[in-house]
Amino acid sequence: IRLFPNPSTGIFTLRINNLQRVKAEVYNSIGKIVYYDSLTAPQNTLDLSNESSGIYFVRVTNGNETWSEKLAKE
Repeated sequence: IRLFPNPSTGIFTLRINNLQRVKAEVYNSIGKIVYYDSLTAPQNTLDLSNESSGIYFVRVTNGNETWSEKLAKE
């Protein structure tokens, strides 16, 4: 899994090599979900351009495995 650019002004690209029932969630700094999607392509766009600048957390889950990373929106 690769997420870029980071930091960004709100448009992030998420690349996933192995897609099997993958879902992506983005949380703001107080734990509220601001983005949710079931991913079906190896390259996806996460659009947080309508969200405030700050730190966010993305969590990608494919059943038994979970991957997390911190995002910075400028």
